Amino acid sequence: MKKLILLVLAALVPAAFALTTVDSANLVFLKQEEKMARDVYQVLHAKWGHPTFAAISVSEQRHIDSVTGLLKRYGIKDPTPAAPGVFTIPELQALYDQLIAEGTKSLQDALEVGVLIEETDIDDLQRMLETTRERPISRVLTNLQRGSYNHLEAFTRSLE
Repeated sequence: MKKLILLVLAALVPAAFALTTVDSANLVFLKQEEKMARDVYQVLHAKWGHPTFAAISVSEQRHIDSVTGLLKRYGIKDPTPAAPGVFTIPELQALYDQLIAEGTKSLQDALEVGVLIEETDIDDLQRMLETTRERPISRVLTNLQRGSYNHLEAFTRSLE
């Protein structure tokens, strides 16, 4: 009887953790999007010394860690490079390069880059929330979106 129960459970576990290709792709993209935000904020903090960039880059690392946890939970290969400012997703690499160029012009431009990153992140998270049916993913996405709203508020306040 124990063997039968274990066999049934073993058969159910992979199905419980199977993701759609959309969820998998979204998580890989999200990890690199969060890394892109952190990396941009670190560069802009080094350039301008504004404390908002330092504080939010720490928060972005927590976002990265949360997504990394989901990638591990679902057994998704993580192609995210460890090196700062390097991405395997060409769109994110191009965006990183563009945002660094824009954000190093002036402090105001840098803060506007922060607003743009957070607005984009909020929109992407909303799109991902609308497509997932996985409760653990929804929980993390909701928390990240809440954090992005807080970051957006911080950058907006700094601009004022």
